[in-house]
Amino acid sequence: NRGALLFFALGEMFKVHSFYHYSLSAFTAVFLRAIDWAGKKYVGAPVHVPKQIALCSGKNAFQRFRTVQLLLRAGAKGLIGGDDEKGPGKPSTQKELDLQARLVDLIASITYQVFNFCRRGLFDKHKLLFTTSVVFKVLVRMKELDPEEVGFITFGKRSPNPPPLIHDMAAWCSDLAWAGAHAVQEIKVFEKLCADMESDQSKWQAWLTDERPEEKALPGDYEKITAFQKLILLRQLRPDRLTGAMRTWVGDVMGKRYVNEEAFDIFGIYRESAPE
Repeated sequence: NRGALLFFALGEMFKVHSFYHYSLSAFTAVFLRAIDWAGKKYVGAPVHVPKQIALCSGKNAFQRFRTVQLLLRAGAKGLIGGDDEKGPGKPSTQKELDLQARLVDLIASITYQVFNFCRRGLFDKHKLLFTTSVVFKVLVRMKELDPEEVGFITFGKRSPNPPPLIHDMAAWCSDLAWAGAHAVQEIKVFEKLCADMESDQSKWQAWLTDERPEEKALPGDYEKITAFQKLILLRQLRPDRLTGAMRTWVGDVMGKRYVNEEAFDIFGIYRESAPE
């Protein structure tokens, strides 16, 4: 499911710019590499390196080669200790894997490797757009986000015929923000938003006119809403502050590596390249 979701997310990027086209063969190569790079959780007995080598000293050459290969792979992943004081490590093998932990590692590795593969070729102004697109698709599929709420972030709905602003509010609430507040009342948690703004004007004025409202507490019970619902309020009332708040939210949900791009690594790219 995650692989298909990511592939179609890549396929939609041509709508943003005609440069963004990705072949199935390229995606498959990244997908398989991500599987290979995913960590493996060994749950068997600890392995003591000197004893393991000693056990194979009298066996055939092939058995010795297999043992050394196993230990080298485990050592490369930092999974075995160097001495008895640090304690023996646990090598990564194909046996006795924790399946649930393995699945979590696979999903995380595939998601990030495909995401990073695409991000490298995007214009800077499109990187956050692709990131949020992936996050929305993933969380909607996991039923952690409501598609209706995602629609407000995506389209920024506005009521075409909102009720007129009262005189006192007109000084600090724009017609665009008021139309957004009226439209977002379709979501249950915001069903009384306009009435609450009218009845508690001083607090809403302070929040709405603040230089960085995304960092301030919301008035009344609205402080109890989810972080994503706070983004919806920003989208409807202060869209100029949405980009920074969205970047923070994505970092909190998916991890900082999805918003803080790694420095260009020519050797890393070389290792991922192929002669074809």
